[in-house]
Amino acid sequence: MYRFNKRIYKSKTRYIFLLVIFLVISGLIIYFVILLSHSKTIIHQSQAVVKYYSAPISSSQTITEPNFSFSLPKTWQAVNIQSSLYKIFQFKSNTSNAEVLDIYQNIIPINMAVNRELSIQADGSTMVANGNVSSNCLNFTKTNSNSSSVIIPARWQGVNFLCDSGNYERDVVGTGSSVGINTIVLQSPTLGPQRFFFTFTTYSLQPNFSVLYQVINSFRLN
Repeated sequence: MYRFNKRIYKSKTRYIFLLVIFLVISGLIIYFVILLSHSKTIIHQSQAVVKYYSAPISSSQTITEPNFSFSLPKTWQAVNIQSSLYKIFQFKSNTSNAEVLDIYQNIIPINMAVNRELSIQADGSTMVANGNVSSNCLNFTKTNSNSSSVIIPARWQGVNFLCDSGNYERDVVGTGSSVGINTIVLQSPTLGPQRFFFTFTTYSLQPNFSVLYQVINSFRLN
């Protein structure tokens, strides 16, 4: 009876063991099938970002003179100068800053002093700004304590000019080039070499010289 019972116990144990293995293997198979069914590659395409830019309404006007043309804001107007030793084209803004643009042609006031300077460079019949408008020239110009003159030779970004050390009421920007003080030479297709000098005057406490850059970069001889 003991041997018979022992054989029965071993047989039941073997069946239980095989059943456990079967269940484990079945569970693993089911697990991997489920895992593979959820591991498909999914590509998410982000929505395209579309920005709309409205073209700005033009706020500039083209000034056309007999020998040249350039761009100015529409708020500026030409001013007639009755008599002068120089050939001056003057334009003035109608804003509270009372900004004034003067363009001298051929007869240049080489002794005129300013308190800010803009270096410009000729490119045939056009020109470009070489850098930025300087700060007040007293910030980078040495004064002579033994001299009573308010006009001091100065230099900004490789350009020589005359510094007006006595000017405190307004900002007067002058232009110059390597050609000489207050002078740039442009080549006219019809008139040949033409000399110009530009001044920009503003009484604003926070001066904005963007109009001067606009003039310089759009200026062209006819």
